[in-house]
Amino acid sequence: MKFLTFIRWREWGPDKLPFLFTFFFYAALADRIPASRFLPEFLSGAVFLSALAVFGYLANDLGDREIDRAGGKANSLSGLGPRAPVLVFAGVFAVMLAAGLAFAGRAWFVPLWAAQLLAAAAYSLPPLRLKARGVWGLAANVAAQFILPVLLVFAALGHRGWLGMSVLAAAATLRGTATEFGHQLFHLPADREAGVGTLAVRLGEESSRRLYRFVLLLDRLAVGGIVAALLAGLPPVAVAGLGKVHPALGLVPVYLWLLLRARGLNDPYYFSGRRPAANLLQAVFPQLVVPFYLSLVLALRGGWNVLLPVIFLAWIVPGLTRDKIRQIAGAAR
Repeated sequence: MKFLTFIRWREWGPDKLPFLFTFFFYAALADRIPASRFLPEFLSGAVFLSALAVFGYLANDLGDREIDRAGGKANSLSGLGPRAPVLVFAGVFAVMLAAGLAFAGRAWFVPLWAAQLLAAAAYSLPPLRLKARGVWGLAANVAAQFILPVLLVFAALGHRGWLGMSVLAAAATLRGTATEFGHQLFHLPADREAGVGTLAVRLGEESSRRLYRFVLLLDRLAVGGIVAALLAGLPPVAVAGLGKVHPALGLVPVYLWLLLRARGLNDPYYFSGRRPAANLLQAVFPQLVVPFYLSLVLALRGGWNVLLPVIFLAWIVPGLTRDKIRQIAGAAR
């Protein structure tokens, strides 16, 4: 458990990684990737993306170490000796290389890999430290955590459906912009006091809240874009007793029901008290429901794919506390 705390697993593992699993499952269904090939590539890709996430969060802790120490804020690298961070990052890179080299021969994978590392480092670390440079920091963070990982998934699996890939990458961009700008707005008082010039700090609270409402509207459209891309890009699958069925049809009534429930533009990410219905539509649905549903569709194809729902549940269960489950159930009523 201390290890999971050190790598800040709860900040990326239960939510951001499962969202990226959607793109693995989409490519597997769209390209009809054999289960014997897909499962090992999915597992390698999950380890690779996890290493990228750990690198990004630890780089952020390294860049913020002095600020956090002065403000009394928790930091994974606080209290470590001068050589310890070098050893930590060496270990992260060793895992990253071991998992990523399996895809190194795929077109665009290595350039995208390099771009992701550069974006993550440029966001957190000097001399650029884009985190404190307004819109450039937001752009680098969204690129490192959303756009480039999505493109890396498609490159790793050799997917070439450009239209579906473009729509899904655009949707990930909008979702990333909403979550990360919401994060900036949530931390605006602390960042302003510490002198960190995020976009929210530079705009001020009133202007940031107006912009955030607009971004949340785009985020809601992005969720619809994901459903539309699945409907347009996935081929029918054979289901015993039903013949050929479109694999994404089961998501449509769930999406429409959540859309009707999520009236108004309540903050789906940073809220106090009762979990709003908007959280189910803009967070739970794309991050948990869609990838789990697609894993079940893949399982229907048999072979090693039957393990995918089990693997998915094993991944998310550590992040599903009783309180979180109770809140989700309450928002659904």
